[in-house]
This record gives sequence, structure tokens and C-alpha cells, in this order.
Amino acid sequence: MCRIPKGYRFLQLDGRARFVNDTEDIQPSIHKRILGWFTEVFQPQQTIRSAIACNYNMAKIVVAVGQLAFSLVTLYRTRGDQIGMYGYAAFGLTVAQYAWMSLFNLIGSLVCPNYPSIFIVKSQTLEALRTKIGDAGKTHLYPLSGTVGELERESELAIIKDYNNIKVKGFVMAVGRTVLGIFIAAVPIAIIGGLSGFAPGNSALYQRVWTMIWLVYGAGTGCFSSALAELLFDLAARKRRGWVVLLVVLYVIVFSCAPAIGGFAVVGEMIINYGECIRLQDVSV
Repeated sequence: MCRIPKGYRFLQLDGRARFVNDTEDIQPSIHKRILGWFTEVFQPQQTIRSAIACNYNMAKIVVAVGQLAFSLVTLYRTRGDQIGMYGYAAFGLTVAQYAWMSLFNLIGSLVCPNYPSIFIVKSQTLEALRTKIGDAGKTHLYPLSGTVGELERESELAIIKDYNNIKVKGFVMAVGRTVLGIFIAAVPIAIIGGLSGFAPGNSALYQRVWTMIWLVYGAGTGCFSSALAELLFDLAARKRRGWVVLLVVLYVIVFSCAPAIGGFAVVGEMIINYGECIRLQDVSV
């Protein structure tokens, strides 16, 4: 990342940003993008235009498809006596959150490309900063060279306005992300409830407790990890390193290792006790 003088900072642009002479606002649909991956090899070379380098991770897409298929098959096979024996604590139902996660990973990999590099966009604010640095003879300290595209002035002013209101907007967005995260995280619980009716079956209390802790931990991590990260950065900025170390240790040992180890142990016990059923067919005449 380039160095910039005190009082300035880089801002990441979102999809609302508009650029001068931008003729590619309309993005192709997903199926056209996928078709383009396989047909561009056989098409004649087009005139080279300025473009930001990006790519789609095909390995990640294939892995997500495999994970989704495997978890769906596991959920399908969980029906019947396994749920009757263990109820909503059945070990086959523990893959519900991974099926949901794999679906989101697949959608994200298809919609969002990977950008191997970060590019600086030309703007009037950047040009004014370059002039200021040049007049002060500090170009060698802040080499802000190499820009891609030029941001429209109206878009630049809107971005600056949003940044000035970042505290209020950031709080609202954080609350919105948390509420949305809780709603999304509740889907695996709804899947388990739909398949089992939340009946306990013949499962022991500790089996139900550990599997639900495992499930809730996975959901809670996605909802509150960003808030924990902001808290750690704030403590680090105030040089309260003791609290940072303590919170990290508690998070790793109590909130990460304990649910994972307990969940694996209980699920392993259920798999061993459940065994494998083999259907025998009488072929005698």
C-alpha cells in the first residue's frame, strides 16, 4: 500500500462509484459470464481495452459444489431411524449449517470475482494532494503514481459525504449486518427443526447440549466476529495489549476449541453407537 500524508486515507469504492467515460456499467448476467469462460478460448482476440484484472476461482466453485452435494446427501440419509434415535441431536443433522454455508460460498464465488491487486483511482482530491506533495518537495516520500480510471466529481463528493457521516452510517450498517446475520444463521436451525420437529428422541441431554452449542457457536461467530475484531483493534490502538491477549485466548480456548472438541466427541460417539445398517435380501428359491 502506498504511503500518504497525515490527514488523508484511502477509501474502498463500492458499486455506486461512477467513472468518467465509463461504458461498462451494465454487467453481464451470471450464465453469460460462465458461458464466456468456456467460449473465449475459441473466439478471436478483441481490441485490448483498459480493464481491472480479476478472475473467478474455479477450484473454489468446484469445491463448493462438492461440499453442497455431500451435505445434502447426508441430510437426506439422516431421515428415519437416525432422527428417531437421536432426535434433533442426530449427527447427520449437524451438516445443515455446512450445507447452507456451501450454498453461500458457491453463490459468492459465481457472483464476486477475485481481484489480485488494489488499484488507485484518479480523482480531483488525489490530484490536489499530488500538487501539494510536489510543491513541498516530498514526492519521493509519497510516490502516488499509477492510477486506473477517473472518478466522476459527483460520485467523489458523495463518497466524501458518506465518509464524514461514517460514524452514524457505520453504526446503522453494523446493526443491519448483525440482524441480517442472525436471520441467515437461523436457517440451519429451521432446517433441523423441519426435519426433526425438535423432538429429543432417545438422545441424552449432554448430546443435545453439545450439538446445539456447536450449531449456535457457528452461527454466532458469523454474526459477532466483526464486532469482536473492532473491539480488539480499538483496544490495541489504546495500547491495552493485556486485554487483547486475554480476549484472544478466551475466544480461542473457550469459544472455539471447547464447542469443536465437544461436538466432535459427541458426534463420534453417536456414529459409533449407531453403526451401519445393511439390508439383507433372501434370494433362496
